[in-house]
Amino acid sequence: MSASAAAVPSPAPPLARLARGVPALVELALVAAAIAWLVPLFARIAPLDPGRDQRFLDRGIAVVGLPDPVLPATCDAVAALAAPDVAGTLCGSRLVSASTRKLDAIPAPLALAIGRATEAFARPLRAADERARSLAGSDPDGDAAVRERADAIAAIESDVAPFVERFQLAPGAGPLPLRCAARWVESSLARPARAEPARGDAEARANAVLLLAAALDGRAAAAALAATAELPPAPRNASCANGGEALAATAALLADARHSLDNARKNEAMRALGRDAGTQWPAAMA
Repeated sequence: MSASAAAVPSPAPPLARLARGVPALVELALVAAAIAWLVPLFARIAPLDPGRDQRFLDRGIAVVGLPDPVLPATCDAVAALAAPDVAGTLCGSRLVSASTRKLDAIPAPLALAIGRATEAFARPLRAADERARSLAGSDPDGDAAVRERADAIAAIESDVAPFVERFQLAPGAGPLPLRCAARWVESSLARPARAEPARGDAEARANAVLLLAAALDGRAAAAALAATAELPPAPRNASCANGGEALAATAALLADARHSLDNARKNEAMRALGRDAGTQWPAAMA
């Protein structure tokens, strides 16, 4: 026999190959048994997709369509005029334009964001009103249909009332604090400015604009800064708080509104997971 022939290993006997494959076969059988045993149990989870204590049900109406953060664009426009502590806290090391000399109107990106936020709050009210009008205008056939229609209208009203109270809404308008803050800033900027405005006056106006943008983004720092920053005087208005308080309330409401949408998306994801877990888990195991 040659040396090369002696170096070639002889094939393992069939029984030896089978013995080496037994652990893998046992593992596969156990996985299949676990899937077969557990899959029926997922049928009990599907009806519980809102959670055992209904924790994944949406509580109230989510605010959809709020504008993207507008503070960065506002910083670019007016941070150079604001007080260093306000600009530093809200804008950080962001590069700002130093060419602005006067601030006599709300920057366009901020004005657009205010309009979009107002529309985002008004849209659910319009939709609810349209649903209620459509139900009220229908012609139900029979007492049972009349009761169903009345129950449906009452359900719409019960959903809308907490939403209106939570965000201090009026028909066709955004939250009262946002309306008050925006009108105050607009009136402050619209006042005739002196040919050579004092540095303090320019800073106060720029501070108000930056803080309005931060409040619209739901930034927590807006409330603390609004209590200490130099701001323009607020006109007397029985329905509105002073400027700083309106900014703080706006920041809290907008943060709550943005959080409501995040919660609605998480709740929907959890409900979908509860419904589909019986398919996803066996597929992953397999």
